[in-house]
Amino acid sequence: MPRLLVSGRTFIPMVLLVFAVPSLAGCFLPAGRTDPKELRHEAAALIPTGSRVIKQADSDCVEFESSPSCHLIYFVSPLRSTAVLTGEVQKAASEDGWSLARKDVYSGGTELRLKRDGLRAYVSVAAGARVDACRREPREGCASFINVSVD
Repeated sequence: MPRLLVSGRTFIPMVLLVFAVPSLAGCFLPAGRTDPKELRHEAAALIPTGSRVIKQADSDCVEFESSPSCHLIYFVSPLRSTAVLTGEVQKAASEDGWSLARKDVYSGGTELRLKRDGLRAYVSVAAGARVDACRREPREGCASFINVSVD
């Protein structure tokens, strides 16, 4: 009778190990490209003309991506209607190859979700009393913002 190298007790755990390790290893490798300069450039290109940037930061917004996976910009927009400002953002985005995935208009502002080869952007343009207060005393909590991240 042939001799087994693996006993019945260790066979199942070894089979699981053979299949689990390669699949888990793939989870910990950087999935996509993450170029901080590209993220910064793409985010800055979406800022409405005349806006005042109050904070910028590279961050880790996407799980299992190399760092940084996103770039955030907080800004205070100039005294123009939200419709005009979001129109500027949409025009700049379209000219730069972004497509509009979703647009939501609320009483407190407008949100745009944009997509582009390997990237996504979330733009929130504040409106009304929220932005008026932020023009007087700029801070993150009331500012408009842009988040460009790897997709």
